[in-house]
Amino acid sequence: MKAKFIFPFTLLLIIGSSCATSTQKDKVAFKVYSQEETKIMKVKRSGAVIVTGEKVGFLRNDGVLTDLKNDTLAYKNAEGVVYSKTHQTIGKIDKNDAIEIDSSTKLVWTADGKLQIRDNEFIRVEPNFKAFYHKTAFLFIIYASINSSDEEIDIEESE
Repeated sequence: MKAKFIFPFTLLLIIGSSCATSTQKDKVAFKVYSQEETKIMKVKRSGAVIVTGEKVGFLRNDGVLTDLKNDTLAYKNAEGVVYSKTHQTIGKIDKNDAIEIDSSTKLVWTADGKLQIRDNEFIRVEPNFKAFYHKTAFLFIIYASINSSDEEIDIEESE
């Protein structure tokens, strides 16, 4: 009698655990916020980049941002130079994860983990791990180059 009960129960456990793993959500690696605490974007552990609730592409471990069709949007080399999909230089990330968009613009991370954009404007990463600064800097350079036709970079525009 016990064997008849154990087999269906074991089968139920196996089916239940396989369903649970297949429906698990992709966990968030980090989020980027503005100084008003508005979420600008999030990057999932899978590399999916989500802006305003919409998946826009994938950030690969080799420093390449692709769109949803896996076409390259931007990439960086080992020296931290960031290139557009047309191979134009759009910025540089130095060894301290500071951003150089052009010769007159250098954005640096503050001691409390904020990327200072202007005197009173910044973005921050959550969780505040230095490991995420480089990826955030890369994504910010791309964002800035997309919006470079504007006179000012409005980081709230993506909301």
